[in-house]
Amino acid sequence: MRAEHHTLGSTWLTAAGDPALLFTENESNAERLWGQPSRNAAVKDAFHEAIVGGNATGLAPAAGGGTKTAAHYAWTLAPGETRIADLRLTQGDAPGSAAGDHEAIFTTRRAEADTFYGRVTPDGLSDDERLVQRQAFAGLIWGKQYYHVDVARWLDGDPAGPPPPAERISVAMPTGAS
Repeated sequence: MRAEHHTLGSTWLTAAGDPALLFTENESNAERLWGQPSRNAAVKDAFHEAIVGGNATGLAPAAGGGTKTAAHYAWTLAPGETRIADLRLTQGDAPGSAAGDHEAIFTTRRAEADTFYGRVTPDGLSDDERLVQRQAFAGLIWGKQYYHVDVARWLDGDPAGPPPPAERISVAMPTGAS
């Protein structure tokens, strides 16, 4: 599946195996929501209707594509069975392959993450504390959230209130931190 953007260029999503490729538009189903005719037959709840309801009439024709797409793997799994859907997102003029070197890539990325977190984790933490810190950092990275903390102001305390406890300075610089 290919997406085109005027400044980002081509982005490809490839799916290993033979999943059904579903397309629709990012348009609300006006008939369902407001009792009005929809401007487009391919509405955003078409995936649910096709997969759960078995009604594919709201999907866009594959040849024309759409602004929303999905690779639908219709698998029946036995109890305890596991399957992996190999997908790859790439940029450029030609699609990448979804098959092949996933494990090598994951192994490399895990090693890179271990190296990164090894550098930013202070000495003296237990394995459990290291894991908690790593999960907290990962949440900030993946959530793309930014928390501004004015450490100097926190250390000095509120000028209108009583001075902060003396122990606060040792909390700000744990042993082994750099």
